[in-house]
Amino acid sequence: MPPRFLLRWDDLYLGHASGERDRIVPPPFRKRVYTVNTVMPATFLVDGFVAGTWSHEGGRLRIEPWRRLTKTERTALDEEGLRLSDFLAG
Repeated sequence: MPPRFLLRWDDLYLGHASGERDRIVPPPFRKRVYTVNTVMPATFLVDGFVAGTWSHEGGRLRIEPWRRLTKTERTALDEEGLRLSDFLAG
């Protein structure tokens, strides 16, 4: 499954009932996604699960993994990140 970048408050996380959130948000990362002040970060998925956050500022994509990524995962994430950057650049 290819990596995907999700926006803040993406329907993918909001559409799950609270008991089913483990389907995309691993329990160790739940508090990082579903924060007390309800400000949900822009995240990325690896193999269908949230694995970190991303931001795009000044024409640069910044990713912050929350776990160690394999070389294959990182390469796929970088490739998808380039497509996202191209899209955001318009």
